[in-house]
Amino acid sequence: MVGRTIITPEKCRPRAVLPLSALVEGDGRKAYVFRVESPHSVDNVSVVRRVAVEVAEITDAGAVLRTPLQEQIHIVTTGAELLTDGALVSLNPRWPFASK
Repeated sequence: MVGRTIITPEKCRPRAVLPLSALVEGDGRKAYVFRVESPHSVDNVSVVRRVAVEVAEITDAGAVLRTPLQEQIHIVTTGAELLTDGALVSLNPRWPFASK
C-alpha cells in the first residue's frame, strides 16, 4: 500500500524566553515573575507586581513561557527573589531590567 498525505504545520505565537533568575516561587510548571508598572515614570521609581506564569519548558536559553506576555513589558531579571508585590524599584537606564 502506498499513501499520500499533506502535513500543514499549525501556526503558533512567539513565546517569551526569560532568564531563570526572573522566576520566583516555582512549583512544577507554575511560577511567578515581577512586572514593572509605569517603567517610564518621571522620578524613575516604579512599582512591581507579582504575576503568575506557566513555564512550557526550560532550555539553555532560559524558561520558555506558555503564558503570553504583553509586548514592551518590563520583567525584573536580577534581584527578583528579594522583591514583594508592590515594592518600589528604580530602573537602570543602561539595562533592560529593574534593580532594587
